[in-house]
Amino acid sequence: MTIKSAPYYWAVCDNCNERHEHEEFSAWPTEGDAINYALDSEWTTDGVRHHCPNCPSLTACERCGEPDGDEPGEPGHLCQDCWDKAREAAP
Repeated sequence: MTIKSAPYYWAVCDNCNERHEHEEFSAWPTEGDAINYALDSEWTTDGVRHHCPNCPSLTACERCGEPDGDEPGEPGHLCQDCWDKAREAAP
């Protein structure tokens, strides 16, 4: 039998140092997987830092500054209230 090892990656909250866990897993084969699973678990990012759901959101509505729940850079980076108001105002 041959045994091999490889590096693995996990997300840690930049505010409280909580380690992200997804079901029974807490580490992934790529950095991208670690980030994607954390974001799927309601973590937020500003593109550099990552916060767990227990810490302040790093994404905010472009109009009012309230947390929007989306990843930065997504089209229509607005909270639901501002999104609804923008749709009502559209011709």
